[in-house]
Amino acid sequence: MSIFATARRVATVGLLTFVGAAWAEESKISIGEIPKPVIEAVRRKFPACEMIQAQKETEDGKITYEIGLKDKGAMVDVAVTASGKIVEIEKVITPKDLPRAVMSSVEVKYPGATINKVEQIVEFEDDEEEISYEVSLTTKDKKSLELNLSPKGKIIEDEKEEHEGKGDKKD
Repeated sequence: MSIFATARRVATVGLLTFVGAAWAEESKISIGEIPKPVIEAVRRKFPACEMIQAQKETEDGKITYEIGLKDKGAMVDVAVTASGKIVEIEKVITPKDLPRAVMSSVEVKYPGATINKVEQIVEFEDDEEEISYEVSLTTKDKKSLELNLSPKGKIIEDEKEEHEGKGDKKD
């Protein structure tokens, strides 16, 4: 992952996690309110999907739609511009679907940890595709962490979650 992409990812995660609504206006919308170019882009990428929920986000004057869907049994979030360009796909996967290098890094750094959730993140920018993995886990001493790792197992971000002790996700 390039330094630029890593910095952008860290900035995006930080922005959404800590200041969310202060910087971006988000609102839930009905599936029927999703613009046609967005629907078409999602259907091209996931032809058999079931769209479950949608959100509209305005940040710095730019509108993005996040579509929550179910595709072949997997939960997927797709971020799409109003013009229909897919910018990010987050897919829930199982720990066994992680690349060996990613799983190995998690096991070495946090032996005995329980993995709570795993997502494959694919970001699209200027005809480039960047893949990373987000792993939420609970350590042996009951601390909740969220890791962002490259496909080669390099830890890009190691973030302590707000609520410790029960593996809760951040609010």
